[in-house]
Amino acid sequence: MVTQSSNNDFALVALDKEYTTVVTMVQATPPYQARVAIHDDNFPPGKKINVKLPQLEKELILLRGFCLDYVSDIEESLDKTLLKYFSTFPDRVTYIETTLSVALNGEPLGPMINNWNFMECKKVLSEILKRDKRMGGKKGFTKLLNTAIGERNKYAHGRFFYLYPEYQPLLQWTDSSNKSKFAEVNKQRIQGFVDACLALYSWLSSLQNKIDEINKNKSGRLV
Repeated sequence: MVTQSSNNDFALVALDKEYTTVVTMVQATPPYQARVAIHDDNFPPGKKINVKLPQLEKELILLRGFCLDYVSDIEESLDKTLLKYFSTFPDRVTYIETTLSVALNGEPLGPMINNWNFMECKKVLSEILKRDKRMGGKKGFTKLLNTAIGERNKYAHGRFFYLYPEYQPLLQWTDSSNKSKFAEVNKQRIQGFVDACLALYSWLSSLQNKIDEINKNKSGRLV
């Protein structure tokens, strides 16, 4: 359990590039709002102390590296799935127009899809799965994809902090409103995000195979 100071604030330890630590203060309870201006006899703002972080720190950074890699893989695979679908079934590009409220006017698909953000890609994929029954439906994966989109800034781009002196790990990230947030984190939570990314990548690969199968058989029809 983290030791609480008299003013109900914790010391927040952040690693810098030299692996020394910079101490500030953070609110004791969620959402762990940082309060840099607070002065404390033991930890004035900006004071540097030397600490020896546990092996856990290396393990968390390794897992976070996986998160970043897998999020990039999912984005690339999602783009690839959409491009394959609309290139194979060009008559379905109307899904793009109705979902994103755009007029394509013969615009090349590749550059257009590459310029979409994660959420735009997800919306178009959801429309495909809803309207083209040959693709097998959503099966809960679009909800998982939505969660991955919302959590990627935290797990793939967040910065690790540690509550001193027990070194409870926190992640600091920027939310969709451009606000800085803190959340407790552990190996299990990060591993859960990694597992979700792996499941999503496998599912997207199966959709690409499904497109090839439909195109080969020429037996499915839009319902």
